[in-house]
Amino acid sequence: MLLMSGGAKNYFGELSFRKGETFKISVVSENDVELEIGILSITTEQVFSDIVKSGEGEFTITIPEAGEYRIYVSDKDEQSTNFVMKLSKAIEGPIV
Repeated sequence: MLLMSGGAKNYFGELSFRKGETFKISVVSENDVELEIGILSITTEQVFSDIVKSGEGEFTITIPEAGEYRIYVSDKDEQSTNFVMKLSKAIEGPIV
């Protein structure tokens, strides 16, 4: 379980993807908060994401370009929240 402060943004881990590969992130929060979940390209710093408005949901993306990405999450509410995030691909190294 992860704890995130209200209004905070964070990215972590490093995942390597091929162009066209599909990746899914699901999230369940203890509170009914709005979370932005997705991936961040390490090369371009572009975020590919979706908003989960009810504290629970998922985001599936077809990877636009081969490369290295990080998991991205942003708490859009002022309220802090605990949440569980599941990924369709394992992070192979440190999450920092």
